[in-house]
Amino acid sequence: MSFADLWREYMRQIRAAIAEKAFHNQLVKTEFEAFMRSVATLLVTELSSLTNRQSLQELSLFKDILIQDGSSFRVHDERCDLFPRRFGHFGGSAGVELHTTMSLFTDQIARLSISVDTDPERPFLSKSWLCRSRLR
Repeated sequence: MSFADLWREYMRQIRAAIAEKAFHNQLVKTEFEAFMRSVATLLVTELSSLTNRQSLQELSLFKDILIQDGSSFRVHDERCDLFPRRFGHFGGSAGVELHTTMSLFTDQIARLSISVDTDPERPFLSKSWLCRSRLR
């Protein structure tokens, strides 16, 4: 969704025209950032508790469910000799990768590591991820 989409939808909902600059000025306020943070927190809390309530019985078959993600971050291009970037089309020639494994049951990070962006993902996966599901 773009800024223009937000602006048009807002005007549609209030059934009035508002200048783009006036709308933009409201979005850049510190209060709007705090408001969006509280809305996002409320949504995540409500949706995760709803999901957990609905799926407790089905999930009781598992000891844990692990979620793994590797996210690449650009670092200053002067560091490309130490941190070469795997995919230059995302911008820059230097990057690192943050590997995170999270437990769905405890809602906590189980493993966290950082590597050169060109390192393969496999060494950073947990053993249970590589082998089989961890049934009780």
